[in-house]
Amino acid sequence: MTWNDKYFEKWKQARKHRAYNEYLWTIQLAEEANSRGLKKALDIGCAVGYQSVWLAKQGFNVTGLDISEKALNEAKELAEKENATVTFVNGDAAQMPVPNNEFEMVLCSGVIQYNTTNRIKQIISEIHRVMKPKGIMIMHFPIHSKEFNIDFPNPGKEVEPRTYLKNDGYAKGLHYHLFTKDEVDNLLSDFNIIQKITFTTDKKRKPPVHYWVRIIAEKG
Repeated sequence: MTWNDKYFEKWKQARKHRAYNEYLWTIQLAEEANSRGLKKALDIGCAVGYQSVWLAKQGFNVTGLDISEKALNEAKELAEKENATVTFVNGDAAQMPVPNNEFEMVLCSGVIQYNTTNRIKQIISEIHRVMKPKGIMIMHFPIHSKEFNIDFPNPGKEVEPRTYLKNDGYAKGLHYHLFTKDEVDNLLSDFNIIQKITFTTDKKRKPPVHYWVRIIAEKG
């Protein structure tokens, strides 16, 4: 099972207003791109399009890509409402309908974990393919709690190492992959890592159990 219109609707209900706020990592990408004079951006898994629209309003030439047509319809409405010029493309991140070496900057925010290991490798390969040399990307995804010596219940049935079928939440029934630190390094071996930050979204649990990694990387 892969992401589709049904899961987009569930995601939208779960995220509500948070889907319409510019994210810290989008701002980071814009700052890094501006420091390098980069302008042509791809937002992979753009959903309702807010990050795409925000980048466009900062002066970037933006393409938003999503597999959900419903998401893209809302994204187009938002772009029109905000008077922002964004090109939206319906497509699969593992097989993007995009030419080689097309983009100088790529945003891939909380997307790749909803896939099997093989598809994750395909997505990373596709990102590398569509980026221009010396282009930059920013992405983040979850790290398995055992990497921090914390034993936390798995999010569902394990169908391959650290890939589960989610058993609750808006992504129930979807594949959900939890990464290891070594796996991240191997997946991004064709990129130069500029910044790698591990963080947690758990505010109340002590110690926290839900860790993420955020990476800024350059295509060599």
